[in-house]
Parts: sequence; structure tokens; C-alpha cells
Amino acid sequence: TNLLGGGSAIVNVILGGASVLEVRSQSDNEVVVVAGSQFGRRRRAAVDVVLVSNTGAQVVLSGGFSYLDLGRIDSVIPADGIEGTLVTILGSRLLGGGTEITSGSMAGTALKAVLSSNDTAVVVIAGASGATVAGDVILTANTGAFITKTSGFTYQAAGNVTSVTPSFGQLNTAVTVAGTR
Repeated sequence: TNLLGGGSAIVNVILGGASVLEVRSQSDNEVVVVAGSQFGRRRRAAVDVVLVSNTGAQVVLSGGFSYLDLGRIDSVIPADGIEGTLVTILGSRLLGGGTEITSGSMAGTALKAVLSSNDTAVVVIAGASGATVAGDVILTANTGAFITKTSGFTYQAAGNVTSVTPSFGQLNTAVTVAGTR
């Protein structure tokens, strides 16, 4: 309690010497923030959490937060496809300290579904792009942490079936499906 330090608002939150990116909500009992950059800081080392009130008062918890090593996407299999393509994303620390991937996008298009996720593999279904486009793969964990692979996926033009020959048959009938991409 008294996280506002006798004031009416938090004006800054500092994690290990760096201001947070955003203060999402605040009260005397709870402050929710988005962690800032860990660049130049020792990873996995516990750092101080400093809440700065509009009165100038500071509420400090020594060693209250630890920056984790950044996650990394190593491969996207397949690296191209269309809506409905089953895609496996492999890497390390993919959950960004969370317990699951809750959303993401490929080449600017929201994923249709996240089928499974752990720290080394995420299986997703590509969403509806409607365009042939290449772009980043972004995975967002339930903590809000996200991991990006630049230029990781390309949406291709959807195929088009133009004919099926013969158009009828029975068991063991050889059927030819023709079309365009």
C-alpha cells in the first residue's frame, strides 16, 4: 500500500536505471507498467524498482525485477504460404518470460490461430492476407512481451482450381486436378 508515496499520481517508474515505456494503470495498491529497454544492462541480474510520485517521493524495491535474455526466432517453416498454412516457428525464449503465445502476425496479417506454444516452438495457422506480401513474424506472449523475426514470412497468391477430370468416379479412379496459382 501507499505506492503513490503520498501523492496523487506516479510520474515515472524506473527498472534498473531505465524509465519504463508506459504506465498502464496506477493506484495506491498496484502499478502496472511496460518494461523498457534492457540495452547495456546485465541480463538476469536483479535490478531495483523505483516508483516516483508527483510529490517527488520514491518507493523502492531493491532487486525487485530481473531482465531476461531476449527471445529469438531462428526459423519459420514454411517461410511462405497462404491463408490456412500450418506454420512452425522455432527459436529460443519464444515466450518472453510468459506462459503462452496469445497472438501474433506474419507479414502484417494477424494469425488465424495459435495451436501450441512453448519456449522453443510455436505452431500457428496463417491468417487471411489477400495480397502477395513479405514481412515480419511477430509473436506476443501473455505478458505483453513480443519477439520479432524481420522478413520471416511471405504470403503467396492463393491457388485456383480450374478443372477436375473426370468429374465423377469410384474407388481407385485416377483424378486429375488442374489449376493456376
